[in-house]
Amino acid sequence: MSKSRFNLPIPFGWYAIAQSSELQSSEVKPLSYFDRALTLFRTSTGQARVIDAMCPHLGANLSYGTVVENSVMCPFHGWKFDGDGFCTDVPYAKRMPPKVDGKKCMTSYHTREINSMIWAWYHPDDIDPLYELDPVAELNGGNWAEPTVYEWEVAAPIQETGENAVGLC
Repeated sequence: MSKSRFNLPIPFGWYAIAQSSELQSSEVKPLSYFDRALTLFRTSTGQARVIDAMCPHLGANLSYGTVVENSVMCPFHGWKFDGDGFCTDVPYAKRMPPKVDGKKCMTSYHTREINSMIWAWYHPDDIDPLYELDPVAELNGGNWAEPTVYEWEVAAPIQETGENAVGLC
């Protein structure tokens, strides 16, 4: 399929990137969203976080690292990064390298866990969320059955699927 047909920007907003049940405590998963490789991980305290996948040190994929407390550890040299995009540890360094010391060194994504889903905020200019997600009672426990999930891959930009999702009555 030709990409030139779909020369549309990715709309900003909240995107459901995983079901909550798909990510266990201290687990790391590779994702591909927003035309980028991402790392989804759950901290040891249970918080879901999303950051860019490439380690700023030498480009290893953090999605194949491990979670150490509230950071993901690079599988190559063991550098650790938190969910805000800061380097939290360089295990063999006596002091933090100036390149990463107190500086955000990778893109992080605002992450929420609501309605049994993990959501990531995307904005091309890295603007903070402009609105919050609303809880849906039927998806948050109670006497409701678990939702049934279906997945399809559709060769279309998200704008086309959204604009054509509702038929005429």
